[in-house]
This record gives sequence, C-alpha cells and structure tokens, in this order.
Amino acid sequence: MINKDIFNAMTIKLAAQDIPEKMPEMDPKIRRAPKRVVHLEKDEIELALKNALRYIPEEYHERLAPEFLNELKENTFKKHDCMTVAEAPGVPYEELEEFIGEDGYFSMIFDFRYADLDVASGSEWFKRVPWTIKDLNQKIMDSQMALQKCGWGANFIENHSS
Repeated sequence: MINKDIFNAMTIKLAAQDIPEKMPEMDPKIRRAPKRVVHLEKDEIELALKNALRYIPEEYHERLAPEFLNELKENTFKKHDCMTVAEAPGVPYEELEEFIGEDGYFSMIFDFRYADLDVASGSEWFKRVPWTIKDLNQKIMDSQMALQKCGWGANFIENHSS
C-alpha cells in the first residue's frame, strides 16, 4: 500500500486550504507533545515517521519538512548539545546552510553526490554509468568546497545501506 492509497482510504484529510501560508510562532514554554523516554531502533523511527507522514499528502511534505526539522532541532538536539548527522540526498549545495552549520537543522550531513557517481539516477541504483578517477576527484572537491562554507560533512566512499 502506498501513501496515496492510505490517504484515499482516510475519512479525515488535510487539504491545501488547511495549511496556513505562514506558520504560527510556537511558544517554547508550551509543550506540544507529552515527554516520552523511548529508545527506538532505526527501523522503528522510520516506521513512526512513515505513520506520521501518511496523514499529510505527499505534495505537502517538502513544504512542511522545515517546520518539522526545526522543531526536532529546537526541542531535541539543542537540549542535549549533541552532534547530529543527516542523510539528505538531493539537497542542493545552495540549500546546505538550511541543513548544517550554526543555524542548520543538523551538525553535519552525508553528501551522496560522489558516492553515487556510478549511479544513473538516485532511485535506480542498479543502472550504472562509467566514471573516471578524475570524475571522482572533481565530485569530492565540489562537495568539500560547498560543505566548508556552512558546516562539515562526513567523508565516505560507500553507502553502507546498499
């Protein structure tokens, strides 16, 4: 079952007119959810996020993601002064500042551009394209030059999830 099937089966739905153009400011003194001390495994976190997002049509995910990520940063990461790492494939270099650095959602980010150098497209990892060491060098250099402007990235050669 895909997100659209779930959305179509729901009786209560979020419509475009239900999302305000400007999100209201949140009072930091008021909790928006009960305090829970839960230690979830990675697959449980992914399931929880999928369950939360299924109530919001996919076309709104990109628009609402910044509010969600900022709330996560302010109410979770900042309270514990922890180092955070994000996998955010597809984030344009021009938008990195939103994701990493002093004002970003996370401390650092994995940049998949050079690790996926041999992949034809992001969703079709099995379709390979030829590349050279010079291509790899240029992709790594581009990544490092972009990342250093606003934060830092995790250098890696292989995606462990593949």
